[in-house]
Amino acid sequence: MDLLLDFVLPKTDAWVIAQAVIFAVVVGVAFWFARQRPEPRIFVIGVALLGFSLMALRAVH
Repeated sequence: MDLLLDFVLPKTDAWVIAQAVIFAVVVGVAFWFARQRPEPRIFVIGVALLGFSLMALRAVH
């Protein structure tokens, strides 16, 4: 449980980097599967933008 909590709400820079890299890989794989269909591709792009913007907002805060 602590590992999952540390991943969702990281306390160290290493966990923040790990979170961003894992999220980028997941988004890349999702985009790869949705590359031929426009609606899922737009959804994946939107989720990626939301996720990365929340990470950036947390970094600014």
